[in-house]
This record gives sequence, C-alpha cells and structure tokens, in this order.
Amino acid sequence: MAGGTESLVVGVAAVAMAVGALQIAARRRAAQGRWLLAAGALVCLLGMVAATVHWGEDAFLSTVTAAAGMLTFAAFWSVALVPPMPRAQAGYGLLAAGAVAGYLMAPRYLTATAVLHDVSYGLSAWAYVAGAGVLVAGLAHTPLSDGSSEDVAANPHLSLATLCLTVSLAAQGAATQWAWGSYWVGDPAEYLRLLGWIGVALGWVVAAEFGRHRRAVAWSLRAAAGVVIVVLLGSMALIQALGLPSLYLAG
Repeated sequence: MAGGTESLVVGVAAVAMAVGALQIAARRRAAQGRWLLAAGALVCLLGMVAATVHWGEDAFLSTVTAAAGMLTFAAFWSVALVPPMPRAQAGYGLLAAGAVAGYLMAPRYLTATAVLHDVSYGLSAWAYVAGAGVLVAGLAHTPLSDGSSEDVAANPHLSLATLCLTVSLAAQGAATQWAWGSYWVGDPAEYLRLLGWIGVALGWVVAAEFGRHRRAVAWSLRAAAGVVIVVLLGSMALIQALGLPSLYLAG
C-alpha cells in the first residue's frame, strides 16, 4: 500500500469497528458484531503499520498514533482474550474508532534520520503499543470488589503484555545496534521503556504468586497499565520538556 491507500483502508476498518461495536451494544447480531469488531481492528492495525513503514512514522513521537493503536489493540484483545462484558467490548470499539478518526486527521511525525528506515525500530514501537493495548483490555476484568474467580482474569493479559514489551526491547536493541553500534546507549528513552517493562513484569509476578488475592491482582494490572500508558504516550514529551539529550530526537 502507498500514498493515501493506507488512510482509506484504515478509515473503512474504523467504520467496521464502529458498526460492530454498535451491534454488540444493541445486543442485535452480537456475534456478527464481535467478528466485525475483531476484523476491523486487525485491518486497521495493518493499515497503520503500513503507514508507519511508508511515511517513516514514529508511534513513540506521535501521541495520536500511539493512542489510536493502543485502543485498537484493546478492541481486538477484548474479543480475542477472555472476553469481558458486551458493554466493555462496545466501549473499546467506539473509543478505538474515534481515536482512529483523530489519527487520520493528524499530521505525520517522522523518526530520527538515524533509525528512520530500520524495520526493527518500527517493530519496537508497535510491540509496545500492543502491550499497552492488551493491558487496557485487561482493565475490564479487574473489579476492586471481591467476587467470583471469573472476576479477575489478569494473568493472560499481563503474560501477553510482558511478551510484547520484551519483543519491543529486543527490537529496540537491534535498532540501536544498527544505528549507533551498541545494543544499549543509555538514552533516557531506553530507560523509560525499560521502566515500563519492569512494571509489567512485576505485575505478572504478583498475579502469578498471589492469584487468590483478587485485589492484589487487580491493582497489579492497574499499576502495570498505568506505567506503560504513561511511558508510551508521555515519555518523549517528557524528555523534550526536560531538555534531555536523546538520540531518538536527533534530526
């Protein structure tokens, strides 16, 4: 795909997500709605990834792109992983469709020239987005009140998020090795992304070791989601605001 084709594909997929979410909310043809929601989310993600490759877009530098990708992943995971209540699926679908609409109207943000054409850097960003999305989807399973064992299903979400962020850090290391000759250059962006991985990994350990304590599991997922979302949406803005030197911002 090239030119405006990505935008057309993403736009049509966003409409499919919205239609699917509305069908789920109305409880009419809910099964078809879930299929539409999942398929629309997948196609939408493929279109955004294609745009990343075509335009040299950086999901870490663009809050709109990162938010749209995260919510679209959340909409997909809400169907694919331990499905929550239909209202949560419908909510994720409508939020994702709205975020994608904002993404289509936003300007493009390019990566630093040193890593612009490195596929592993794009993989690093999108793996991080995927991890954030699965954590957002998992929030629908973490009530604070004690309930049945079905109330908390954080383990699958934390496990998959840990895997996604591990892939992200590995791809980031490959990108820095290609661009600057070192797997770790001590960049502030690298430390912040590592902080997100640590937060998710600790949440996964808590969920695994204290699975019977539903409040502990719920709060571990909430904390992990909060850390990852802040890193994904705010780390580069924080680095810029503090005036910290970062190779990822070098022109």
